[in-house]
Amino acid sequence: MTASRLINRLPCSVELPAGGGKTWLLVDTIREGANQSGKSLILTHTNAGVYAIRNKMRALGVDPKAAHVSTITSLAFDLVRSYSRIAGLTVPEVPVWKDAGQYIEGACRVLRNRHIRDVFGISYRYLLVDEYQDCSLAQHAFVLELAQAIPACAVFGDPLQGIFGFRDKIVDWQTDVLPHFPPFCVDFIPYRWIDHNRALGEWLVQIRDYLKPGSQIAFHTNKPTGVTFRLATSSRFELRKATTLVPKGETAVVIAPPDKYSARLVASHLDGYVTMEDVGG
Repeated sequence: MTASRLINRLPCSVELPAGGGKTWLLVDTIREGANQSGKSLILTHTNAGVYAIRNKMRALGVDPKAAHVSTITSLAFDLVRSYSRIAGLTVPEVPVWKDAGQYIEGACRVLRNRHIRDVFGISYRYLLVDEYQDCSLAQHAFVLELAQAIPACAVFGDPLQGIFGFRDKIVDWQTDVLPHFPPFCVDFIPYRWIDHNRALGEWLVQIRDYLKPGSQIAFHTNKPTGVTFRLATSSRFELRKATTLVPKGETAVVIAPPDKYSARLVASHLDGYVTMEDVGG
């Protein structure tokens, strides 16, 4: 029912926190669109995101032919390679990802061609973009060009989950996203915690406003069941003591500061703990 309502409200944006069912709703929208004889173009940022969407489609029994799933940059590269003269850019057979910005700009030029826009409009009825909080302004411009061809567009994201923006400025949800994609309100249900630790899921939603710039969060009050707060000292003795309190037979994860070598340093002071290294961020 939610997917049906969403389709009737396109274009729109969906903001949901982690564990709130964004991917589920996106895939259910693909299914609802297919039921209305429409194919969807699905875009996200990473290959891992593409895999997650395809995996969810399989899990929910959605026909893989109901959607084409791609990363934003891969689609841009394909457009530039297919229409290099219009793009004003010649690219190699294999993408050079450090040139991704050029691919995005070239793809925007391609999409300004009315005939190519017409092809997209004929090929796809819906445009759905996941993890929109990580869109750079250039990628946002690319999506807006696509939306000219496929007006039935929805973007899904959570401004508090942005993981990019180190090099290129990313979209501001209020000033960049909402003017083009009005909010579509969805009741939040903490699906990720619904069978265990539901209080934690609900607490994470309650503190969202306190996680925004300029706000403060009081970790020592209003904690959900099972959460404790302890002031740490430079000796990190409190951390070592906490790890000894893990019940026998259970496992624990320690999240260390992002400084270089700090995870190794923390692990070296704990019995039986190993370090999980970053993999390309």
